[in-house]
Amino acid sequence: MKLISMLAIATILILIGCQEKDTPSADPAKIDGVTMLHSESNPDKQAGSVQAYLDNEEDITDYKAVQVDDQLFIAIEASAMKQAVEQKLEKKIEKKLQEITQLSEIVVTSDQKFMIELSKLEQQDLSKQELKKELDKLRKLSKEQA
Repeated sequence: MKLISMLAIATILILIGCQEKDTPSADPAKIDGVTMLHSESNPDKQAGSVQAYLDNEEDITDYKAVQVDDQLFIAIEASAMKQAVEQKLEKKIEKKLQEITQLSEIVVTSDQKFMIELSKLEQQDLSKQELKKELDKLRKLSKEQA
């Protein structure tokens, strides 16, 4: 009898532990006017051209991107062979994306700090205004370092 009750309790605990966790209701990637991309994401049609270009760029090994309205912020990781000319690569990508998207502001950086910060923003549950504030802080920081 003890064995049956122990098995029943163990089964209940396993079932409870294997339940899917709730996802945040205000996922930044699903807020209207906000698109978050990274090298493993599946974008919508609007962001598809940006992701297609970044995926096909041989000089990039990884990237994170956030688009809010008509502003695009991208952090890239250059391949080992192109790390010496990262600034030229940034300008090349920015120019090409300007042609592709016609967005008013595009910021491309290869600084690892920004890659980390964009990863954190993906994990946070922020509103569109809060996300804009964080991106403004990152934009100012990128201009100070330049």
